[in-house]
Amino acid sequence: MTTLYILLGSGIAISLLVALNVWLGGWTPSRIGSLEVAIARLQDDHLVFTPGEGLLARDSLSALVLDTQSPRIGVVAARGAGFVTRLVPRDGFKSVEARDDGSLSLTFRGDTMRPVTVDTGDAQTAHDWAARIEALET
Repeated sequence: MTTLYILLGSGIAISLLVALNVWLGGWTPSRIGSLEVAIARLQDDHLVFTPGEGLLARDSLSALVLDTQSPRIGVVAARGAGFVTRLVPRDGFKSVEARDDGSLSLTFRGDTMRPVTVDTGDAQTAHDWAARIEALET
C-alpha cells in the first residue's frame, strides 16, 4: 500500500511541476523581439559581421540582415527555446523562393540549417529580398 501512495504522490508532484512550467511560460517558443535583437544575436555569434539593412518576419520567427563588409546575409531563426544564426554567402543557398503570399522560403546547402520561411507580409518585399540574395557575389 505504501508503494501506491508513493506512486500517487509522485504523479501529483510531476503534474504540478508541468503545470507550473506551462504557467510560467516555459513551453512558449522563442520569438525575435526586434530587428535590433536579431542584429545583436548575429554580432554576438559572428565577430566578423557588420550589419546593414535588415528584415524581421511578421511572426518574429526569423530575420535577415545584410552584411556590409562581405557578400553574405545573416539569417536568424527561432528554433525551440533559442535561436540559430548563420552568415550565408550566395552559394550557401540551395534555393531562394519568393511567394505571392509574401513569404520568402530559404533552403540551405548541406545540413547546416533547416529551411527558413520569412513571412514579410508583402509579395513585393519578398521578391525584393529574393533579388538581393540572388545578386550577392559568390
